[in-house]
Amino acid sequence: MDIAVNLQEPVFSSHSGTITGIERKFGPTEYAKNSYGNYVEVSFNVGNDKWKLLFGHLGEISPELEVGKSISAGVFIGTGGLSGNAGYKNGEPQSGMVPHVHIRGRENGKSTDPAKVLNTKFNKSNGQATNNPCGF
Repeated sequence: MDIAVNLQEPVFSSHSGTITGIERKFGPTEYAKNSYGNYVEVSFNVGNDKWKLLFGHLGEISPELEVGKSISAGVFIGTGGLSGNAGYKNGEPQSGMVPHVHIRGRENGKSTDPAKVLNTKFNKSNGQATNNPCGF
């Protein structure tokens, strides 16, 4: 799921859980083929189901975050960006690419629509979110 954001717009954790993955080696608009770029992955439970949400293509990652640490819902995780395969190619924006956060969901190890746990409504024509726990 892609949600449009502004560059450097704050992004917050949608759930309390454990940080299970971080990548922070890319510049805010740096291109990398087949990559989520800068990302934060958070694991948490909903009932008996084990969930992971990956927030990708971030510009910057909060320096306080570390793999294995607990995180609370509403904590700042990073900023909107265009890193990874959403980034600028040869210094130029890719045609049709806008700053966004890619949210990948996994429920009990299987790829799942993250909207199931975000309780967010999306306008598919423009990528805008309402009632968004991530803050953007």
